Amino acid sequence: ALESFSAWHGTSLADLRGLGGAAELTFYSTEIRSLDGLQPSAATELHLGHLTGQLVDAPALKAMSALRTLTLPTTPGVLADPARAGLQGLARIEKLAAQGLSGSLSFLAGWSELRELDLQKSGALTDLEALLHLPKLETVRLRGAQLKREAWPEALRSKLQYR
Repeated sequence: ALESFSAWHGTSLADLRGLGGAAELTFYSTEIRSLDGLQPSAATELHLGHLTGQLVDAPALKAMSALRTLTLPTTPGVLADPARAGLQGLARIEKLAAQGLSGSLSFLAGWSELRELDLQKSGALTDLEALLHLPKLETVRLRGAQLKREAWPEALRSKLQYR
């Protein structure tokens, strides 16, 4: 069985059929037109890195029942607030990396298993209170983030890491 699959710089994929058996999938500077082929999937890790398209397929991500670690695209505009709204309720995700993110964190509603949140190099973030409702949240990484510790709700400050 395929343990991992990576596609880098300039790769273009119509869909991800045939990759559903891989435990770890990594795409960086890759054009992916559809996440079809990942439902159902054995993947526990999906790293979308810097996508060259506008793909954020929330239904496909929700159908990946084994998924525990997710890296969202860092491409400007790919995760605008409207696209993020569809990501609510990804309850089984334990680790999320969304470096460079700006805007609302309200999409994290229902992420009940989230333990680690990487928001390094993030811009202006809103709806910080959404993190107060994540019962297992242990760490929020903020190295290079625009928001300073004082801007965060008091109850979250012990979880923030700026180094």
